[in-house]
Amino acid sequence: MPASQRTDYHRIVFLAGIVTFLIGGAALSGWAFDLPLLTRIDPDWNPMVPGTALCFVLSGLSLLGSGKSLSARIFVWLTLLLAGARGLEIASHRQFTGVEFLATGWGAQFQNIGHMSPQTVMGFLAFGIGMLSIWLADGRKMRMFAGTMAGLLLAMGVTVTFGYWLKLQYLFETIYIETGLIWMSMQTAVGMTLLGAGLLCLSIRCEESSVAVVAEQRAKQIYHTTVFLVIVTSVAVDVPPS
Repeated sequence: MPASQRTDYHRIVFLAGIVTFLIGGAALSGWAFDLPLLTRIDPDWNPMVPGTALCFVLSGLSLLGSGKSLSARIFVWLTLLLAGARGLEIASHRQFTGVEFLATGWGAQFQNIGHMSPQTVMGFLAFGIGMLSIWLADGRKMRMFAGTMAGLLLAMGVTVTFGYWLKLQYLFETIYIETGLIWMSMQTAVGMTLLGAGLLCLSIRCEESSVAVVAEQRAKQIYHTTVFLVIVTSVAVDVPPS
């Protein structure tokens, strides 16, 4: 893979990581300092809840340290832990883990803060599993699986973003309320799109790096084999190698 192309992928991953970190950090600051503008773009739109914001902070940090570092893996596992805990709450119809624990000390105005939506839980689980599949397995199928998870995130994020742009949230809000689902916030949709882009670039970069390594190994094998055959042939015909 050309160096310029590797640099482009690295820049996209870095940009996705830093922006998702800032999105999550801004939402957490909005809840902490009672700044609604940081938790929702429009007063009529759903806010990004603290649990979602925290997961974006962790996911962004994992992209920034995507070189298989221990800290990056810890951030991914923490993301999976928070999202998985919320998933258990949704599946059991009980709130027993207190994922939105960040709101407990922020006053009465945050009592109805809301919770991470099922769609958001699916997005974070897809991101975490995709990251782990790149790190824990060095096979082509696992990298393709990571690319599939990235595609799911991109489709989710872009669809909801266009839904806000076309004001479709007003059409579907009643359906979501009746079914117990929650319409994803605009910041969350943008964040999911960025996580998908970062994960996709990581999977492509790892795939092409793996291909380059294999090609280099084969070239070395051919070179060593050629040298060996030249030496053997020279000895066989009793001609010293030049």
